[in-house]
Amino acid sequence: MEKTIADKDTRIRIGSIIHLENRLPKGGFLDTRGRIADKPVITKFHDPRVLGFVSTHESANRFEGSGSWQVWSAVGKGEGEPVVFGDKIYLLSMHSGAGYLDSFEWVRNLEPFKDFPVTIGVFTSSVPNRGGGQSGTWTVRSAAGKRTGEEVVADDAIYLENDYPGAGNLCAYGEELVTNHPMFQEYAGQLKFVFTGPSSHQEGGSDQWTITLSRLLESFYYVQHQWGDSSAPWHDGGVFKIGGRAGKTVVALKYASEDGGNKLSGTMTYKREGPIGFRATRVEQNIYSVETQWGGSFAAWHSDGNWRLGSRDVQRIVAMDVASKDDGHSLNGTITYSGEGPIRFQGVREAVTINDLGQLVEGSSRSDLLQGRTKKIEGVLDATYKLLSDSYLEISGTTINKAIQLGSAESEQSQDLFDDIDRDFQLKQLLNLYTLSQTLNSFLRKTLQELIKQSLEKHQLDRTLAPLHLIRSCFQHVAADHEIIQQATIQRRWNKHLDGRFYISEQALELLIMDKLAIKAIAPFQHLLSEDQDHLAVITYLSEKTHIHHLPYAKQFIVIGLSYDRVPPAASLFDGTTFIGKNFPASELMAIPHEIGHHVYQHGKLKDGKTFPQITEQFQDNPYYQWCEEIFSDLYGCIVAGPLSALSMQALLVSIDRQRVWKDDEEHPTPLLRVFILAEMLRVLHDLESTEKGSNEGNKRYRFSKVPKKLDEDWAAVLERWGYERLDKGHGRPRRIYLPDDTAVQLDKIVNVERVVQAVRPIIIEFATYLLNATKMDPSGPDSDDWLLTTIPWSQGDYDLSEPYNDEMVGMTSRSFARKKVARQILLSIKNDHDLSTSGEMHPEKRLLQYLAEWGDSGPTGSSGGTHAH
Repeated sequence: MEKTIADKDTRIRIGSIIHLENRLPKGGFLDTRGRIADKPVITKFHDPRVLGFVSTHESANRFEGSGSWQVWSAVGKGEGEPVVFGDKIYLLSMHSGAGYLDSFEWVRNLEPFKDFPVTIGVFTSSVPNRGGGQSGTWTVRSAAGKRTGEEVVADDAIYLENDYPGAGNLCAYGEELVTNHPMFQEYAGQLKFVFTGPSSHQEGGSDQWTITLSRLLESFYYVQHQWGDSSAPWHDGGVFKIGGRAGKTVVALKYASEDGGNKLSGTMTYKREGPIGFRATRVEQNIYSVETQWGGSFAAWHSDGNWRLGSRDVQRIVAMDVASKDDGHSLNGTITYSGEGPIRFQGVREAVTINDLGQLVEGSSRSDLLQGRTKKIEGVLDATYKLLSDSYLEISGTTINKAIQLGSAESEQSQDLFDDIDRDFQLKQLLNLYTLSQTLNSFLRKTLQELIKQSLEKHQLDRTLAPLHLIRSCFQHVAADHEIIQQATIQRRWNKHLDGRFYISEQALELLIMDKLAIKAIAPFQHLLSEDQDHLAVITYLSEKTHIHHLPYAKQFIVIGLSYDRVPPAASLFDGTTFIGKNFPASELMAIPHEIGHHVYQHGKLKDGKTFPQITEQFQDNPYYQWCEEIFSDLYGCIVAGPLSALSMQALLVSIDRQRVWKDDEEHPTPLLRVFILAEMLRVLHDLESTEKGSNEGNKRYRFSKVPKKLDEDWAAVLERWGYERLDKGHGRPRRIYLPDDTAVQLDKIVNVERVVQAVRPIIIEFATYLLNATKMDPSGPDSDDWLLTTIPWSQGDYDLSEPYNDEMVGMTSRSFARKKVARQILLSIKNDHDLSTSGEMHPEKRLLQYLAEWGDSGPTGSSGGTHAH
C-alpha cells in the first residue's frame, strides 16, 4: 500500500479547513450554534436564507465541525491555491447544514443587540452570495503588517473585512458574555457575540483573529483492503473514522459482532494508555455510536462519539483486529465483512484529505458521485416528457413527436372540442415548454456534467475536496426547473366533458391570458433584445409567489410565476367593495410588466451597445443605488401599463405584513416609500412628454396629473391605518412620516419621504429618457379587434377614482381578451449556447458558481428563494 503522509505545510489554501480564534483574552473560537428560527424576536425582517447564530466558543471543536470553517474563493481561485492577503473568500461551516459566514441586518434593527456599538449582525446563510455577493464575501487582511499578496499561513493574525458597504471587519464584542444574555443562557461554553465593526480598533471588542488549520480529520483513515496472497493488489476500502478523542490516536482495536454488525463489542487502546472496553451500536449504515469503559466490568460506560466503520452499502463489518506500530499514524490487521472471510486491512491517518471527508458527507464513492445523481434525475426527465405528451395529445389529437417532426403546432381537424379558445396558441406554448425541457437537458449533459467531471478529475489528482455543495446545488436546480415545467404543463391541461369532448380548464384559460399579457409587455422593447428578438418565448405559470425565474441556460425564454392568490385594489380598503366572481380586477396580473422589466434590464442593449447596468453605474454615489434595478423594473411597468402597474404594486404592498413596511432589504425600495416613488414615476413621464419638442396633444400618452395624487393619498391613508403618522398637514404625499414601534423592537424613526423621492428622481429621469426614446410605440401588427394590440401604455386614463382602472383590468382578464390572436408567437427550437470549447481557461468551479448566481427567482416585493435574488 502507498502511504502518502501529508507534508507539514502550514499554508492556508483554497479548500483548507480552519479555526479562527479571537485575540481578546478568552476570546474563543468562531463557532455556529442555534437557529434563527428558534429566536423569532431577533429581527422583524427575516430572510429565509439566513440560518444560524455565530458567536465564539471556548473550544475549537464544540460539536461536529461547528468551529471549523472551509475556505472557498469568492473570485474563482482554484482548489489548493494558496490564500494570500487581499484575497476575497467565502467561509463554509463544516457543521452539516449550517451554511456560510454572512453579515445580515444593521445592529440597530436587531432587538437583543440594538445598543451594542457595532455595525451589522453576523450569522450563517444557505448561500455564499446572499446580499448580492457582498454580505458573504470576506477580504483577508493582515493584522501584523504583512503586505497584500503575501501567503497566509497558520498562526497568522488577520482581519476579515466584510465586502458589504460600511460593514467593517469581523469582530467579537467583548463587553458581554453570550451566556449572560437572557436569550442565550442555555448556550454553555459560548463566549463572545460576533458582529462586524467599523474599524480595526473596535471599542469593547477585537477584530483580530488567529487563523489555524483544523484537526477535523485527525481520526479519519484512508483504507485499503487485500485478499488473496501477499502479492495480490490492494483495493480502495474507503474512509474510516476510528477514534473520538481530540489529539488522541487509536493504536489498537479488536471487536466482533454476534448479530451481523448491528452491535459490536471488544477492546481498544488509545496512544499511551492501556486497553479499555469498547462497544458500539449501529445508528445508520457504517455509522456507530461508540462507548468506552475503564475501571473494571462494573464501571460506567462513556460516550466516544460516532465512528465510521466500513464503506460498503449492503455489508457490515462483523470482526476487526487492527493495531499500530507508529503511534496511530497507520493501522494494520484484518477485518471481516458479513458473509465473507477475513481480509487484510491497512489504514493511513495522515493520508486522508478533505476530499475523502467530502465523500463521507455525501455518503457515496468517487465512482458513483455523478452517476447516482444522473440516474435520479432521469426519472424527473421521464415524468416531464410524459406530462407534455399527454397534455399535447388531449388538445391536439396528435402526438408531440409528430408535431416536432412537422415543426408546427397544428392540430387534427377531427379533434372534437367543446370550447376552442385559441387552441393553436396553447399548443405552441406546450411545444415551447417541451423545447425548454430539452434545452435544460442539453445544458445538464453538455455543460453541467462536463464541468462537474472536470472538477472531480482535478480534485482526484490533487487529493483535495471536490465542491460537493456546488454539485448538489446544480442537480437541485435542474430538478427544480423540471418541476416548474411540469407545473406549467399540468396547469395547461384541458378538462374532459361528460360527452368525451375536451374543453379549456379555468387554469388553462388564466395562463392563456397571462401569456398574452406578457407578450404585450415585452413587444414594445423586444427589439432591444437584439440576439433574441426573433427567438423569444414567454412562459407563465401559477406559483406560490409572483416572480420572474432566471434561466442561465435559456435566455430566449422568459419564465414568470404569478401567485395563485389575487389581491384586490388598495382603494377597496376604503370603499367597502367586495370583489367576487369573474369580474374581480386581478391587480396581481398587472405585475407582469414589472417582471418583464427585469429581463430587459439584464439582457437589453440600446443602439449604441450600451446596457442598462452600464447606465446604472453613474449612480454609484446615490444613497439608493442598490435600488436601481427595481426602480427600472417599476418604471418599465409604468411605461408599459401606465397607472395599472402602479396600482398593482400598491395592491401587492397592502397585502404584506405591516411589520415589513419599512424594511430595507438592500434590493427593493422600502415598501413604505415605494408607492410614493411610483407616483413620482407617473409625474416624470408626464413632465418628459410635456417638454418633448414637436409633440402635440393628440400624440400624448402619459398625461397623468390626477392619478399620482390619488396614489399618494391612498397610500398615506394605508400607512395611517397601520399606525404611521404624517408630520405635516395635507392629503397628498407626506413630507415626513413618524414610525412609532409598538413592539419595542425598533427605535422610533422619522422618515423624510420628500428627501428620498427627490434623491431617486434623477435615476427615474435617466431610465425614463432612455426607455421612451427606445420605445416602439406601435409595433407592427394586424389592425383588427381580433388581434392582440401591443400599443402602450395599456391605460392612458387619468382618473381620481379607482373604478375606471378596475374596469380596464377586468377587460384585460376576460375570455374575449384570451381569444385575441397573437401576430408574432414564436415557436422555439432546442439549443445549448454553453459550449465548453468557448470557456477558455476559466476554472470549472468558477463557471458553476456563475451559473448558480444567475439561476433563481426575484419578485416585485422580495426574493422568493433560490440562489439569486433581485
